[in-house]
Amino acid sequence: MSYNNTYRVEDPSEWSVEIVGSWLVEIDLQNYVKIFREMKVDGPYLLTALSEEEHSKVLIPDQEDRR
Repeated sequence: MSYNNTYRVEDPSEWSVEIVGSWLVEIDLQNYVKIFREMKVDGPYLLTALSEEEHSKVLIPDQEDRR
């Protein structure tokens, strides 16, 4: 799959799983694309996870990457 910066022009609450993958690549977290896809993380899920620390620990276990 080819990634681009499509996410920059959309509201994160409307991001698809593919756009979340593009965003991860853009912020240098490409190692997490596969697990985010497997967990079907889209924009609404991502926004919830970012606001709930326990969810973010599951998605990105490496504390350094959760910057």
